[in-house]
Amino acid sequence: MRKGKELILVLSNIFILGVCSFSSSARRAKTTCYPLEEYNVVGIELSEAKVNGSYSFPFPVSISQHHVAAYLWIKEMIAEGRLPKGLSLVYLDTHIDYMLSDNKPVQSSNWVRFALTDEICSEAILALPEWLEVDEHLYYRVTHVYDPASKIRMFYEHDLNVLSELESLSDGETLGPIILSIDCDYFSNMGYPNHRVSPREIREEIDKIVRILKEKNIQIAALNIAVSPGYTWLDQEIFIKDALLEAFSGVLK
Repeated sequence: MRKGKELILVLSNIFILGVCSFSSSARRAKTTCYPLEEYNVVGIELSEAKVNGSYSFPFPVSISQHHVAAYLWIKEMIAEGRLPKGLSLVYLDTHIDYMLSDNKPVQSSNWVRFALTDEICSEAILALPEWLEVDEHLYYRVTHVYDPASKIRMFYEHDLNVLSELESLSDGETLGPIILSIDCDYFSNMGYPNHRVSPREIREEIDKIVRILKEKNIQIAALNIAVSPGYTWLDQEIFIKDALLEAFSGVLK
């Protein structure tokens, strides 16, 4: 069945025209364009990809309902030689997704720990949304991320770096190519702490993310967007997903 998926991806790429790029240096060279891949998890395995050739990206991009699919997608791409092993993982999320438990299988609450334990990624960098800086959410920040501006070594097994804002991210020359994962609850969170803003504000935040990544010359090797049902406000899930896809397929050409 994987051979069938690979054939679909090849055929989809045939119909995608144009030159895709991200950084200013990449704009001077032709690169492969990738369609959108949508995944879910069937049992403990990654589902077959639903390929959407109407999108064109300069790097592999996937949509998943949960981060387990993101973990399996990254792992599969490395196994297939589509992605180098040991890249830095940068993820934009309201949650750490690094639950410590020896008995639980990979799931959305611990997928980052599995990615580091399996040496799929060399390090993980979490960029928290800036709205968590609001005073009433201080308890959340203290109990969930401890010191968000420093390396966390005492409480975790791996090199987990938590940033209080994306602008604190190192530049592309320092990081090298990265795997970028964006959770929709970064923009809209229906749990605690509750956060809901207008579509205009969401789009402005997405534009800001793209601007920061471009200014820092970040090289994206792969991008995953996690919808996270049950966390993101239901009526904003589709808008956020579509706005992210538009930004990364349009602005970055």
